[in-house]
Amino acid sequence: MSGYRKIGLGCADIDDLAKEYVAEVLETGRLSAGPFTRRLELMFGSLHSSRFAIFCSSGTSALRASIACLKEVDGWAPGSEVIVPAITFVATANVVIDHGFVPVFFPRLNPLALRVLRSRYHWLLSWYVAVVRFPGRRSGRVYEVPFTLYRVDETTVLCVTSRRGVWWRNLLGGVEAEVLLRGRWLPARA
Repeated sequence: MSGYRKIGLGCADIDDLAKEYVAEVLETGRLSAGPFTRRLELMFGSLHSSRFAIFCSSGTSALRASIACLKEVDGWAPGSEVIVPAITFVATANVVIDHGFVPVFFPRLNPLALRVLRSRYHWLLSWYVAVVRFPGRRSGRVYEVPFTLYRVDETTVLCVTSRRGVWWRNLLGGVEAEVLLRGRWLPARA
């Protein structure tokens, strides 16, 4: 492990140039949409041989801008289907819905996600993805399905999924299940 730089949690390593830039931004009185934003857009556009680049304050804002551009440029009609990953942050689907489109969840990533979530590398996904293990209503067969999670409190996790799949119907009616959350299987009730 020697030769690797430690990354501290809760502390910052800011060099003098970065401090100078922060001071310049504060002096302009603009924390957003100021001269540094324009500089970033010009530099980014130049690096990618593009005439235009748009700074976004979040991934959700970037998704909104992208979908709006595709809608305008390609003439997407309301109700058009947009393929999104089955395991994603909820904003991905919400942006699609907000623009009048229908998200279609692409499940091919599920086997890979299951392997990662069951491994010692679960931390790569487990802050926003969990696995629910449950018996099939008719067959009794045990299923394991990864899902995007939203933590409500210490004892409640919401499952975010597509209604197109039918696996979630097995969880109706207070079924006993297990949830693989941050590397540990925990008892759960749907």
